[in-house]
Amino acid sequence: MSVEKARESLKRKIEDDVIEVTPSTLVFVRAKQIDGKFENIRFQACHVEEITAEVEPRVMDKLKLSFDGRLFDKNAAAQIVGFLNLQAPPLCLLVKPHNLSQLKELKRSLDSWNVVLPTHVWYALLEFNTIHNNVLSPKRSNTPQPPATAKNSGQDISLAQKVVKKLNRLSFRRFSDLTYEDLPVLPPTISTMPSDDTVVFLDLETTDLYAKRITEICLIAVPRQSILNNPRGAKIDSIDLLKLVVDPEYRISPTASELTKLTCENISRSEKVAFDERVATAVCNFLCRIPGKVCLVAHAGNRFDFKVLRAHLQPYKQLEELIKHVQCYDTMLGFKRMKMPCRLRMQDLYAHCFDGAEIPNSHSAEGDATALLELVAFHPGVLSTAKKHKLIKPYVEKRPKTQWFDEMMW
Repeated sequence: MSVEKARESLKRKIEDDVIEVTPSTLVFVRAKQIDGKFENIRFQACHVEEITAEVEPRVMDKLKLSFDGRLFDKNAAAQIVGFLNLQAPPLCLLVKPHNLSQLKELKRSLDSWNVVLPTHVWYALLEFNTIHNNVLSPKRSNTPQPPATAKNSGQDISLAQKVVKKLNRLSFRRFSDLTYEDLPVLPPTISTMPSDDTVVFLDLETTDLYAKRITEICLIAVPRQSILNNPRGAKIDSIDLLKLVVDPEYRISPTASELTKLTCENISRSEKVAFDERVATAVCNFLCRIPGKVCLVAHAGNRFDFKVLRAHLQPYKQLEELIKHVQCYDTMLGFKRMKMPCRLRMQDLYAHCFDGAEIPNSHSAEGDATALLELVAFHPGVLSTAKKHKLIKPYVEKRPKTQWFDEMMW
């Protein structure tokens, strides 16, 4: 068969595989590979209606998993599938043409654990001329003052808007039909990830200060030694990141909506799920995948974040058993011990440390969790203080009273 005929045959086969579909959710995928193996993989999901309705969409979910020294294990496969299952179907995974091998490697990794994505998952190649710059975590400068990340956050948004405008130009194919026979066979590897202590920065956004129904949750995992050994102002990369917007199934107060920019309208428009067993599983799987000891860190966590998270996970006791090794630390207590010359509100601490700067993307779960990471990196003694004064507490404490739990949730 001539080369021309072979090309024509391949073109017809590709055209036959293309199916007309209108996705509800766009999932931008970006991965870093070394010798064919994943170094990390990132997902950012946003509903098409939300992208169309807002200049800067507020409702979006993110997942970042790192494999530096770790294997692509069953937990990682479950996390990816669980994350995608939380998105409104049908959904489409988007990559640049030269990154198609990343999707193939993802398919092979999932198949190795007999994990199958739902049939409503498609993929498409971003073949038109645009830049795929997927910013999942704010970039940090080499100076003590962190840069304004609002400018960075718009890069994915502009890409998403370009994609929505040109959806009719994309060729959609089922992810389940993706083959990987052309990928090289990778040699077996042994996990070399050190079992170091890991700090997980937690922040929640809720309906108000009374009902406390979660609308957004963010978890950012960073090795403890990366913070303690970090030169002041140097960049610290998270190893894992999870950010989810959920339907509180409850009225969001006007004050909370004004602060967080999350409303019943944009959450409903994005078809977000409630904080059910699927979301609880995603949170617990995220914490279980982290090697070594895990410490949840939140500012004013004892009064707010830890109580609210426990209340939402309480109905799923089998999942709570998986994270009974997790510890909790309220950084407000640590900064109080350090006798900071300012108020202990996070914005006041941030302004004191970074020359009067305001927290970028404040009152968003990711923005506040990132700001707390930057504060702790600027004052790593906060972690030493916690151990010295025994401020770290176990996650599993005395169960909340039924009346308190009912008031918290309803």
